[in-house]
Formats: sequence, C-alpha cells, structure tokens
Amino acid sequence: MTDMGTAIDLVGRARLVEDIVAALDESGGFGVMIVGAAGMGKTAVARSVLKRLNWTAPVLRITGGPSLRSIPFGALAPYLHTLSVADAESPVAVLRAVLGHLTGESTGRTQHPPLLVIDDAHELDSSSSALLAQLVSARRAKVLVMSRDVTTAPVEFRSLGADGLLARFDLAPLDPDAVSALSSQLLGGPVLTGTAHTLALTTGGNPLFLRALLEQGPGEGYLGRHDGVWRQVTERPMLSPRLRDLVRSQLRLRSAADLEALETVALAEPIALDTVVRCVDADALNRLRDDRLIAVGPGPGAPVSVEHPLHGEVLRSQVPAARSTAIRRKVLAATEPGSQSLEGFLRMVVWGLDCGVPPDDRELLEAATVANGLRDSDVALRTARAVSAPGLRGRALIEIARVHARRGDLAYAREVVDDALRRCTDLRLAKDATLLSQGAQAELPGLLRGPARGRRPLEVPHRPGGAAGGRSPSGRGGRPGAARLQDPRVSRPRPAGAIRRYRGRTA
Repeated sequence: MTDMGTAIDLVGRARLVEDIVAALDESGGFGVMIVGAAGMGKTAVARSVLKRLNWTAPVLRITGGPSLRSIPFGALAPYLHTLSVADAESPVAVLRAVLGHLTGESTGRTQHPPLLVIDDAHELDSSSSALLAQLVSARRAKVLVMSRDVTTAPVEFRSLGADGLLARFDLAPLDPDAVSALSSQLLGGPVLTGTAHTLALTTGGNPLFLRALLEQGPGEGYLGRHDGVWRQVTERPMLSPRLRDLVRSQLRLRSAADLEALETVALAEPIALDTVVRCVDADALNRLRDDRLIAVGPGPGAPVSVEHPLHGEVLRSQVPAARSTAIRRKVLAATEPGSQSLEGFLRMVVWGLDCGVPPDDRELLEAATVANGLRDSDVALRTARAVSAPGLRGRALIEIARVHARRGDLAYAREVVDDALRRCTDLRLAKDATLLSQGAQAELPGLLRGPARGRRPLEVPHRPGGAAGGRSPSGRGGRPGAARLQDPRVSRPRPAGAIRRYRGRTA
C-alpha cells in the first residue's frame, strides 16, 4: 500500500491504531478484538496495525465466510492441504498442521509469539473457532480478531474478552471532522462544512459508503466544485449500482422475517413502536435492534427508524409495488388514531390514497391544509384534488390556489380563487379567497402560506432521510417543514379537526 493509501485509511483512526499496537505488544495479553459494522474499516485498521507492529514471529491470516461456515475447519483449509481427507476431519491432525505452519515459518528465536489475524470472525465455523481459541488460551499464539458485533463473534473469543484477556476496540462512525478530512483527500480539495455534515448524515459515518458516494458524486452532479471548494449541488445522491450492491451484501444473510421487518420500518419510518410490533415479528425487531440495523428513538410513541440512511433508501427502492402496497395496508390497519405527528398524519392519508382506501373528504381537506403549512406542495395538491364533497370543494380550491401561488403561477392561482368564490357558501371561505386573490394580485407570497401565514419559519438545514431526518409523505427527498415540526420555538399549522384527533402527538 502507498503512503497516500495508508493516510486515507487512517483518517479518524490514527490514535486507535496506535492503541491497538500497544495492546498487542503487551506481554501479558492474549490479543485484541476489533468490533465494527460492515464498511467501518476493520480490515484497513488491521492492515495499518500489522505495518506498524514489526512482528518478528509468523503471522497467519484466516478469513471466515458464509460458504465455509457449515464445513468443519473450513476457514483453516489453506493450511490443511497436506492432510488426507480422513485427517482433515481430525481435530488433532488439524491442530498439528496449524502448529506446523506457526513454527515452520519461524526463522529462529523471536521476541513475539505467532500472530493469528482473523477477519470476519463472525463467519467462522465452530470447529475452526474452537481450535484457534485453544491455541490462544494455551499461549501458543496471539490473536487479532475482527468481528462485526461482539454478540455475533465466536463464543470462545467472547469469553476471552469477558475475562479481560482480549482487549476490545470499537470502530465508531467517522465524525463530521473526519468525514471532511477524508472527503478533502479523496476529492482533492476542501469541502464546505455544511456538505461534510450532510455527507456524514447520509453515509452514517461509514467510510465504505462515503468512498462510494464520493466516487460517484462528482460524475452524477451530486457534488460540484465552485471556487475550489466542493459542495453539495443536488438534494439527494443517486443510488448507484455499487451503493445498492454494498447494502445488499450487508443484508443478504438476514432471515425472511428480518427483511420483512426492515422493509416495513423503511417504508413507514419513523413509525411508533407499538404500531410496528403489531405488523411484524417482535423477535425480528429485537435482532435488528441488537445488530444496529434499526433504532428506537426517545419521545412519544418510541419512534422506530432504520439506523443507516442508505439502508433505508435502498430498501425502499427495491420493495416491489405489490409488496409495498401490502405492507402499507398492514401499517394503516395497525395504526391507532392519535399516534402520529403531523407528518405521520399526512403519510397515512397519502398511503390510503395509494392503497385504494382513501379517508373521508374532511380528512383529505385537513391533510391539504397541513401539507400547505409544511410547504409540501405535492401532497397538498393531491389531497385537495381528491376532495369531492360539494360543500368542501371551495376550500379545497383555496388550498390548490395556495400551491400554485407559492410556485409562482399567480395568474392561474387567481383563476382558481375566482372559481372558489363562485362556489362560496360561507363568510370564512369568502374572506380567505379574497385575501388570497389580493395577495396574488400584489404578488405577496406572505399571504399564501395557509393557516400559518404571518409567521416566519425557522430556517434549519436539511437533514437527509432516516431516523433523524425522515421523509416527505409524498416519497420525495427532503422535508422543508420537518425542522419546524421538531423545533418548539416555531408554531405549527394545525386544523381544528387534526388537533382533536392527534392531541398530545403534535407537540
């Protein structure tokens, strides 16, 4: 590896590498366990550690794999080629063969014992893990173990760690400063601070995902360079085949129940815990939470979301239409009135339209009003156009006019308002229509915001999808009003009916 490659691998990890080297050099220790999710850089860190160790004894590299997991001593196969078929199944013969490699490669007396470097230890077959742990326990070798999660590591190494014989190091996601440094090195120039924060949120601080995003970002127009500084150009990155493949490879071993639970959470996030429990297997949810694939947040309803934003994006993009409809129907049936935020209310209304079970006209009109207050024009138009009751059609036209006025089509907005006035049956409708018409004529956008007019929204930077950022009920990226919902300093538009049904969940 080049020095440049090593420097990139060590962005945000240099201190960790030094600590691991020191732990392996301790004479009393049995070795080190590195724990981190897929793509966090366990292999790169181990490579840097080996480069700095100057280990004087033989180093044996062993890699677990799903295809070898059911084969006794499958992970040790590269070191068993001298054994007969019968001896390959004998633990004693296998132990002698491995010891032969450990001692045969030695050039004489060394100050270190042999070192076993075990990658993907969570994929080891039980026979290999038991034999390797026996070598370590007998002090015939030290070990450098890499595993995605301590709970999935072989039980023998978990026991050594619990007894304090293996030093454990957890690979945390890269923080925004480390993301900025790595992005600057890979892109060849400084990165805007806000863009670095967005990249950190989008990739979850995962170096593998970050590299993939930076490789495709400039070419697809997601990232651009202006005055020598890289910045975000489009709102969301495209899901390239490589990104999709990376996510699928991480989820390929999940059970059918796990995948169903993941798809449900991805489509409905953030979804209340009691709602999702009624839709999917509770044991699957527990496994996904233990494996850090979903997160249960604080607050009312204990909202559940996909831990990694890119996982959610890929899952949503690959769910077939028929299964998506079936999942949404199940969630609609399991959702209790009053269990959603305003955006949850909008999502349920949109899902009802998608699934062929639309709510009544009053609820559609309330959804259009809320969507306009949140500046979600697509949902506002869709729900307002779905109102068919003659007595509510005039108010629906007002919501449609607000959307067109906000989009700059003031002439058409006035035509819609005039149509609403012709249908006018009450004083409130006449007042709103008149104000909106005057605002369109004077080109005063402040009058076009709906129930929240006159209030100045707090500008909060966009947070990408996932548990933290969420998604628009229309399925489009970015929720311009989401930040206002989460900030108690900003008033929210709430129609009276929505307050009654969602009391206690809108604050």
